[in-house]
Amino acid sequence: MSTKRAIIFNRLADYGWNVVAEEQNLEWWADEIWSLESVWSPVGCPTYITFLVNPTAESNRRQREAVWAVCASITKPNDRLSAEQGFILSLKQGWEQRLPELFNYLEVLRGQFIAKATL
Repeated sequence: MSTKRAIIFNRLADYGWNVVAEEQNLEWWADEIWSLESVWSPVGCPTYITFLVNPTAESNRRQREAVWAVCASITKPNDRLSAEQGFILSLKQGWEQRLPELFNYLEVLRGQFIAKATL
């Protein structure tokens, strides 16, 4: 998992995002939540990336084990169901070819933030 995490982390800057906080030791369903801020216009636009834990994983799993997907959302998820309402990228085989979909969705969220700000 750490290689996949590093790939995502390292590509964020290419798409105008900066990780401003990382939360760990969360409930069973979330391995980690990254708080992101846009460094492109609109600067400061917040979004979140959540690393989702496989619901069938054993309860004694270690950090970064049994992570099956990442979720992108404009609000911080407070439970598994709300996390799964955002864009989900499975980390199974072929995930890296689909990685641009994650960044495209983050761009959509940036656009939603602009739309909210102008209301």
